[in-house]
Amino acid sequence: MDDTVLEKSIREEAARLIAALREKEAAAIRTLEEEHAARLEQFRRQEAKEAEARREQELAKLENRAVLERKKLRLRSLERFLGDMVAGTVRDVQRTAAYKTFLLASVRNAAKRISGEAQIRVKPEDLVWQDEILAAAGDRTASVAADPGIAWGGCLVRDAAGGRIFNVTLERIYFRKSALLRRKAMQLLADHARGKAPGTTPRQKVEA
Repeated sequence: MDDTVLEKSIREEAARLIAALREKEAAAIRTLEEEHAARLEQFRRQEAKEAEARREQELAKLENRAVLERKKLRLRSLERFLGDMVAGTVRDVQRTAAYKTFLLASVRNAAKRISGEAQIRVKPEDLVWQDEILAAAGDRTASVAADPGIAWGGCLVRDAAGGRIFNVTLERIYFRKSALLRRKAMQLLADHARGKAPGTTPRQKVEA
């Protein structure tokens, strides 16, 4: 074999090896690209899944917050409704003779539990009945003073000797019955929402 044939054979073998190597490299690159694309797609899906989970979590938080705000709004509406109802009832009661009867009876009942001096406090407007209030205290020593802290009415009677205080204010009565009044108010609102005629729910007696 002469040098020309040998050289040609070497060049052909080298070209074949180079082509095979290039094909092998190209195949390896394609494999890497496919693996990279697969990992990228998996990453994108995972990110999308996590983003969706975060969105769902945020939506749940927003929904829970909305429910809480609606509950707060209903409670505030109930408090306003109840406050307006009580204030209106108190104004109506104060305009009747029954309020004066209640006030004098409250003084009389509290004074019976006191052996010494009775210190009576009423809302300023009720001082017009000062003489009758003192008379209701009976034959014991008694004094009457205005108390701006008593806004709705009734009285505070203090046992000067023992330091006991008998609270017969309308505020105190309301506080004691506020839970029942709230239930009644909620029932009224629920009946109104259902279109139920008022007064069809059995009435409960509210005692002082």
